[in-house]
Amino acid sequence: MNKEIKKTWMTTALKAAGALDLSVGVLVLLVPSLAISVFGAAGEQDFCIYQFFGLFSAVFGITFLLASFRPLKNWVIVLAGLLSKLTVPLIFMLAAFKGNFPMEGAIVFSIFEIIWLIPFFLILKAVYDQEYTKDQELINMFSYDEMYSLDMFETSEGYDLQEMTEKWPTMVVFLRHMGCTFCKQTLADISKKRNNIEISGTRILLVHMSDLETATETLKQYGLEDLPQISDPEGILYKKFKLCRGSISSLFGPKVVYRGLLNIIKGHKQSAPDGDVFQMPGLFLLKNGKILRSFVHTSAADTPDYKGFASH
Repeated sequence: MNKEIKKTWMTTALKAAGALDLSVGVLVLLVPSLAISVFGAAGEQDFCIYQFFGLFSAVFGITFLLASFRPLKNWVIVLAGLLSKLTVPLIFMLAAFKGNFPMEGAIVFSIFEIIWLIPFFLILKAVYDQEYTKDQELINMFSYDEMYSLDMFETSEGYDLQEMTEKWPTMVVFLRHMGCTFCKQTLADISKKRNNIEISGTRILLVHMSDLETATETLKQYGLEDLPQISDPEGILYKKFKLCRGSISSLFGPKVVYRGLLNIIKGHKQSAPDGDVFQMPGLFLLKNGKILRSFVHTSAADTPDYKGFASH
């Protein structure tokens, strides 16, 4: 019942936003003189601005109406809509302050856009909450030892994970998606500390969500292409080790933004994601299939001491 209520208000909100945007857009496109007569004109360019807004509004109106049939599935459209509702008012107000657009019109159009921020945000929050709940269910399922044992996961060297940890103490490094700047920083840090880690007798195993060929191309950039890997595109091993999807603060908080910019300046450029962009990383030291030590990231920007962690 609650799910039906949730879906109903989302559908209603998107239909209302779509109908309003489409109606205003078509009206401005067909009768731009009406908008100019109501809000005034600061210059000759106002006609083009009104026409652009009309087209922009009509297009988004259609997409919102289409998204209303499956609000949670079409969250990308909702996200695009939320961003548009943030940026359009800024554009109008900037134009008004420069004298390129009537202030009255800028205020009205800004209010027209801003009123939709709350429902759009709540829809996106519902999407995240749904995925978070699903994530916890998968963690509960895959972390059940008897059902999903370590010998189910084969490394690029041909050993299964259980067998590998029986031969050597193994530092298992769970990476985020290969396009992530923090993933690349992790690889750079491991590359620097690799000799010290391996001298202690510990082997390094990388777990990622890419296919082996794609991952190896990235690892070559850091001289780590010969390290054993496990490709886990479905994230089963991540859930096995109870690594969950990150929250907004753990993925986009001030610390993450700051260190992300520093990483990019250092040359660890963000690239197209190859895996779940919300997946959090982690670090585990295993011996004979048992976890001796763990480091679970609370922020995507956390930087563990890999050398100290691997000591045993």
